[in-house]
Amino acid sequence: MDRGNEGRESALLRQADLLWDQLSAGERRGVERWLEGQGPDMLALNVAETLFSARDYPRARDYYRAARLEEPYTIWGDLWSTLRWIRCGQLMGHPLGTAERTALRSLLDRLRFLAQAPDFSPGLQAFIKGYAHHFLGERARALAAFEHAVEDGNIRQLFFGDVLELLVAELMAAGRFADAERYAVQIAAEQHQEAFGRALVERIRAGQKPR
Repeated sequence: MDRGNEGRESALLRQADLLWDQLSAGERRGVERWLEGQGPDMLALNVAETLFSARDYPRARDYYRAARLEEPYTIWGDLWSTLRWIRCGQLMGHPLGTAERTALRSLLDRLRFLAQAPDFSPGLQAFIKGYAHHFLGERARALAAFEHAVEDGNIRQLFFGDVLELLVAELMAAGRFADAERYAVQIAAEQHQEAFGRALVERIRAGQKPR
């Protein structure tokens, strides 16, 4: 390697180190998980999920937006990232605005198109559909979709906290408190999350919806 190339390489390495230092701990952990082959294949989504788990919702929301732009018309880069982008805004205290409602309506349209994908199970379709209707306040449609989704053992395992809280919230809104308790106890026990289930039952009995 000649000196000119060596100099450019050194400059690039210094720039990379500088950019790395500017990342938050959560962002760095997301990149590390991606490099180790853990979590989603897409870098932006991997970082977003890591930040969401760390409750860094403002940064997570930016990365979910990036994932949506990077992989439109995909299950995870598009549909899931759209839902999480909206959920981050909700957790940050933002009301559901016109942009979010438009994104959800568009998501439901794309969901019908993507339903033909061989790896898009009916349970996952129902979960994503229910999540979108939940945000839109379309309770009957959300509840029907969640009760369908929760029949899928993979959904109960992969999305345990999300699907159970969302299902319980919609059951409570429908006045089905006994069913809400039953699902909370049974699914939490199945996933060895009894403490989570007990806490959820306490909220049900206190009339406090989890979402």
